[in-house]
Amino acid sequence: MAKILSTKSLSEVSFERFLAAGHQISHYDIINAEPLPFAAPRYDLYICSSQNAVNALSHYWKNQDQEHLLNTNWYCVGNKTAEALKKLNLRVVEIAHSAKELIEEKLSSCELEEKRKLWLTGVKKTIETETYIRSKKADAIDVYLTIPNLKKVSESFDVILFYSPKGIEYFLKSNSIDDGAKVYCIGDTTAQKAESLNIPVTAVAKTPSAERLVLDCILDLKKQ
Repeated sequence: MAKILSTKSLSEVSFERFLAAGHQISHYDIINAEPLPFAAPRYDLYICSSQNAVNALSHYWKNQDQEHLLNTNWYCVGNKTAEALKKLNLRVVEIAHSAKELIEEKLSSCELEEKRKLWLTGVKKTIETETYIRSKKADAIDVYLTIPNLKKVSESFDVILFYSPKGIEYFLKSNSIDDGAKVYCIGDTTAQKAESLNIPVTAVAKTPSAERLVLDCILDLKKQ
């Protein structure tokens, strides 16, 4: 049995998976997102790398030029983000595993070079996103604000699950990671942040979703 901490609230299914595998699980949201009022101007295509951005779009859907957004191509990061966009009946044409992959592989074609792009982002951005926007390859609009939940964890854990670079930063503001604790990350960007802070990463999810991270963690622990 392992004592596991998830720095994001898990779905009931994921929580039950850990229990069924014989583990002890604690979970909480280390980051909360607050949608900001906005109305997206007309662009040739839209970029969205976070479910938080889609939640903000959904929250302020009545403010939008809905006909234009429904008839414009959307590029996004992660299957969950794509699913959330599709629930709004938006046309998702490309899905990447990370913002870096989205920029380097999905948005770099000559065909898209001259198109006007708008990235729906949070106030705090990844280095890749900020560099891309600053290079004037896209404009950006801040649609949500992330608020840290700087909670002091009173127990020691064998395994910690991280879902974003900021999540790691916020966790370390109030806590430390014990020597020997296994760290699992949702994607490469999060793993790179951990490694930059000299935190060894045990594994990265095969696809960037909370459900996949949980499954990969359970399967990996089963081997040990």
